[in-house]
Amino acid sequence: MNKLLFFLFCTLLFGCQNKSPYIIHDKTFNWKITLPDNFTQMSSADWEKIKKEGELTVNEKHGGQINFNSTSIFVVTNGEFNRFDANHTTLDLFLDSETTTFKDGCSKINKAFYKMYSATATEAQIDTSSTTEVIDNLQFEKFSMNTKFDEELTAHWVNYRSLFEEKVLTINIMYIDEKLGESMIKSLKSSEFIKN
Repeated sequence: MNKLLFFLFCTLLFGCQNKSPYIIHDKTFNWKITLPDNFTQMSSADWEKIKKEGELTVNEKHGGQINFNSTSIFVVTNGEFNRFDANHTTLDLFLDSETTTFKDGCSKINKAFYKMYSATATEAQIDTSSTTEVIDNLQFEKFSMNTKFDEELTAHWVNYRSLFEEKVLTINIMYIDEKLGESMIKSLKSSEFIKN
């Protein structure tokens, strides 16, 4: 049970109920995505509460000064441990004094989350990979982290980030159910960024 509670905590860090599937058309990125079946939309109020709790936990437990300054596009869940969310922030909030490029910012964030996870899940085996992936002719920085607690439980986090002029689009897919994970990834890979 502690393993599942740990994964729930992890899902709080990254971002009441209408049944999907439904189509999201985000005007900021001219992005159209059909969300997978059997997911429920989280209310904005619930998501803001979770983000604030995540900020407090990270800042208290890990001595950071993190602030989730992002605008939510959508947050959908299927159970407690399978979540699909997207948000965006401006490039100036994404970078800091030590990182001057988008790619460096992605790398720094990925390393920080790996360090935090590995310090918390000391008995788990954590594997990570960083690559680039193209979705509808747009390049994304992709970071995957698989946390294996035992032979029966592995938590997956797949993060995609892309830079659109001065805005950073972030998409998070977190799951313990392989089929639900596949449905979220398929939904993302089938999405469209409509050209004007």
